[in-house]
Amino acid sequence: MDAKRADVPVLLHTLKGHAGAIESVRVAPGADQMATGGADGRLFVYHVSGPSKGRAFKFSGHTGPIHDVQFAPGSDLIASASGDRSIRIWRNSV
Repeated sequence: MDAKRADVPVLLHTLKGHAGAIESVRVAPGADQMATGGADGRLFVYHVSGPSKGRAFKFSGHTGPIHDVQFAPGSDLIASASGDRSIRIWRNSV
């Protein structure tokens, strides 16, 4: 199989950091960051472009798994919803 064909998927990155399953993933508007929420109760923000490409930043505070994450359009905020029955709002300054 020819890996240079346009119709063949090509793996670009593998991002790691969570201690358990990843429950949610979102790409920031502008596509320079990606946020993941995990069963470990942590939120990770990864840079997917630029000089910090691949670098992960960990946000801790939930006591249950994070089931959903969302970037707030037009701001530096990220919301995470957890099985600990809380929604946390984080300032994304990374």
